[in-house]
Amino acid sequence: MTDILLHGAAGSPFVRKVQIVLAEKGLSYEQVHTIPVTDPPPGLPFPGITPELRPRTPLGRIPFARIGDRWLADSSVIIAYVDRLHPDPPIYPSDPWDYARALWFEEYIDSGAYPKLFGTIFVERVLAPMLFNRPTDQAVVDKAITEDLPAIYGYLDAEIGSRSWLAGEAFTVADATVASFFLGMQQADAAPDPKRWPNLARYLQEQYAHPTIARLIEQESAAMAASRQ
Repeated sequence: MTDILLHGAAGSPFVRKVQIVLAEKGLSYEQVHTIPVTDPPPGLPFPGITPELRPRTPLGRIPFARIGDRWLADSSVIIAYVDRLHPDPPIYPSDPWDYARALWFEEYIDSGAYPKLFGTIFVERVLAPMLFNRPTDQAVVDKAITEDLPAIYGYLDAEIGSRSWLAGEAFTVADATVASFFLGMQQADAAPDPKRWPNLARYLQEQYAHPTIARLIEQESAAMAASRQ
């Protein structure tokens, strides 16, 4: 039995973020595919959060994990705990300012960009037809693309500038978080336009080539191809 049991659904940027950090630290884990609903629609290949599991994720969200004999919920909490248990290589910068920036960009994506863009564009373009058996609500997509997307992409483009990493001089939780989010936006055909946001587009291509992220992309692509057979 592995020491880490990770509950969550493929495609979730929060689950993906944890997977990247675990890979960065060379930690093996067992993933239990779990979707964040208690009553999943008929025909879904993965279970929802059962009554037995609900106490492990009080907010009803993914991911949640058992690490050793302890249960934790929330991607940021899981990562912080794992980093204390396995500090090498560090996933947070040692410099106080860079550390604060790493936390900020994680929060900006998780609490800002995710509900405004992932919860609209990705849900409508990807999840609605695939899981919810309904057509895309184009009005929801258009509103997010018009009102929210430019400000979020523009802010990140300006903050990135010529940087290779968002916080400090090495890969951190900030990069894992941003890359995880934009892999989903790419799947939803909402990747940043290189002509409009060149810094962000360049940065993301560099992140997608980062070894742990590149391997995860390969694994997700293989799983997606297998599900279509």
